[in-house]
This record gives sequence, structure tokens and C-alpha cells, in this order.
Amino acid sequence: MSHELRTPLNAILGMTEGLQERVFGPLNERQTNALSTIERSSTHLLTLINDILDLSKVEAGQMELYLVATSVPALCQTSLSFIRQQALKKKIQLHTEIPPNLPEIVVDERRINQVLINLLSNAVKFTPPEGTITLKVEVLKPDPRSRRILLSRRSALP
Repeated sequence: MSHELRTPLNAILGMTEGLQERVFGPLNERQTNALSTIERSSTHLLTLINDILDLSKVEAGQMELYLVATSVPALCQTSLSFIRQQALKKKIQLHTEIPPNLPEIVVDERRINQVLINLLSNAVKFTPPEGTITLKVEVLKPDPRSRRILLSRRSALP
């Protein structure tokens, strides 16, 4: 199943790259912008396919998280870039409220990015034209009554 889903999408990404590199001739600015949108959307679709395949791993008890130190502002900007075109079409203004000097967080970056993209896509979908969406980041004080859950991954060294 993985092969049947990924192969055609990788062909689209490959052709897009060839067009962007002007292998088939010159492009005007509108065509270049359209190719960028195709590339971003195709990459996003590939991520969704990978997520669907990951769900089957979760069900089989074989899911692995890839935890890395991640910049919160960079994560937010990456997620916003995926929905920016949709917002522009509806004349929706995008704002961010991100405090300075945030520490990095340790997360599975691809999965957190997908969560943010899904939330932002819903915000665009349900915001009326000419509205405003604000992505706000807050540092919360720990609640002593809450319990922490630590996710870890063990790996065997050769």
C-alpha cells in the first residue's frame, strides 16, 4: 500500500522540481508561484500519507517517536506557511503572538507540525472572509496537581 501511494506523489514532486529548475524551459512568475504551491501541497499530502501509514503502526504497537529539540517560533512559521495561501484567498489576516527567548521544546517535530497545520486549516475554514487569525504561544506555569507523562524510546546499539 505504501508503494502505491507514494510512487505517483513522488513523480509529481520530481516533475515539479524539474519545472522549477527550468529543465523544460523558462517560466513566468505566476507559473513559478503555482509550482511552489504544487510542491508545498504535494509535500503536505506525502506527510498525510505517512501519517495514515503511521496510524497502522500505532494499531500494531510499532509506533516510534522521533524526539528532537525544536524551535517554537520556527515550528509556528513553518505551519503558517502551509495555510498562508488559503488565508490570502479569503483575505484573512494572519498574526502571531510569540514571546521572545522561548526555550526549545523536545517533540516529534513532524507530528506537532501536522497538528498545528490541522488546527490552522480549521481556523481558516471557519473564519469569515476578511477576518483575522492569531497564533498565540504561551508559556504555562506547571500545575502541581497535574501528572507528567514522559515518553521515551529505547534503542539497541549494535
